[in-house]
Amino acid sequence: MAEGILSPAQALFRNRALIAKHKPEIDTLIRCVGRPGDLWPYQWVQLITFVYEFKPDFILELGRGYGNSTCAFNEVCQVLKPHSCEVLSLCISRDWDVQTLPNLRKDVSADWFQTLTTLKANILTFDFQAILRDKKRVVVFWDAHGFEVAEVVLGYILPLLQDKMHLVIMHDLSDTRYIGDSVRCYGDFGLWKGKNDWSGPKVQIGHIQSSVEQSIAAIDFCSRNKLDLHSADESYHTELSDSQWEELRTSLGDEYISKNGHWFWFTLMEAAVELTFPRLRARENYLNWGVKKIGDHLLPREQGPGPDATKGMEATSPDEVMVNLGFETLLDLSGRDLLHQLETNFYAKGGEQKEIAFTDQGIMIFPTTPQDHLATRFLPLPAPAEGGKNLLKVGISIGPGLADRVCCSIFLQDRNFNTVSGDLLSTCSPGTENSGEIINYVELGGNITDVRILINFEDGRPSSLPDRIRIERGVFGRSGKPGFRTLFRKIGKK
Repeated sequence: MAEGILSPAQALFRNRALIAKHKPEIDTLIRCVGRPGDLWPYQWVQLITFVYEFKPDFILELGRGYGNSTCAFNEVCQVLKPHSCEVLSLCISRDWDVQTLPNLRKDVSADWFQTLTTLKANILTFDFQAILRDKKRVVVFWDAHGFEVAEVVLGYILPLLQDKMHLVIMHDLSDTRYIGDSVRCYGDFGLWKGKNDWSGPKVQIGHIQSSVEQSIAAIDFCSRNKLDLHSADESYHTELSDSQWEELRTSLGDEYISKNGHWFWFTLMEAAVELTFPRLRARENYLNWGVKKIGDHLLPREQGPGPDATKGMEATSPDEVMVNLGFETLLDLSGRDLLHQLETNFYAKGGEQKEIAFTDQGIMIFPTTPQDHLATRFLPLPAPAEGGKNLLKVGISIGPGLADRVCCSIFLQDRNFNTVSGDLLSTCSPGTENSGEIINYVELGGNITDVRILINFEDGRPSSLPDRIRIERGVFGRSGKPGFRTLFRKIGKK
């Protein structure tokens, strides 16, 4: 094992007195977050002791939600003092600001927050190079799911850490060797088919079982680089004696003690081969969305408006190109028309009348399960010229004062039910969120013939719907008349 890194079990036992001393503070934080099922008290203790033993100067949290791990890691900063450590937490969720932060401010001193920075930020476009440049010992808590985030973690963040002391910790993964033989059975569930789905189906590769896509990416990365993907459960089950576990229970209480952790960790410091990293295609695509960047990749279709209309196009600036780009409307829904045109998919019995309501907060949706979703009809797209792409402009309007009540994610989905955009509520181009409307520009390959809007809900919680959703397709000519298709140069092609 790499120098300076102890096992989770050793860290827990060595720091049992420290946890006993700080239990009142930990209890307060758990109560303020109010979501013990998201991170169990024993997991708080496991993560705090493991990270404390490593003694980082910087903790990067990717994905925050209500903030259980956020609070746990910032408590590490308190118990490490006078050793300097800070936490940067990135997430697109509003839960921390709306629910947890007000509770913390009532019961936690202002000094506690001095080591913590929480940002509502898009991980796919964040400048990690700037914030990691001067850090020496870094812990990454990777709790934001999906293959695109995984690509950024493995292809962007980790290369920045390979010459630094670091740990990468992931939860939402279980070690089936230590949770009973019954978990190997499918039961009533079919195959896990990707996405990040806690409704039942799981994927199992070797002894690792999970419902999140990052598990596949992490296993793939560690396998290619011949890295051990360490199981916290294995450490707790094999490294402490019965008498040591009894001492832990006596010191901390049963609620804070478990031989299972349901988290894994790895570090590049254990690499014995030349490291290989995935290319950052997800980040490249996101950074090339936006009005000014789109102009760099636009070319007229040959049979478009004629030679004069496109003369000198490559020599014009991006802004000038966008002036010549009009948009035709494919979909424009608002109010009751929005709801009536949405396909409702509810998976529990009871009827949709109980799940949709018109209120003073607009249209409210009350999901019955985390699987519930809404969708528009599929919109046919014209085939662009060979090698070209379609450009879609997606506008989402949210009424005044309703932003904190919109607890959903909105994506574009193709005819094969694959998501072909990021969350349209969080990936807007800088400067395009005006008057409550979020604008996204999305490039789609010519193989995508139909798209629709898909609305998923966060943890099955009630949500207001946007006031308006519109989709427009880019066409050349100031009038915006249809008939001219958009052709994109392939990004990076010379």
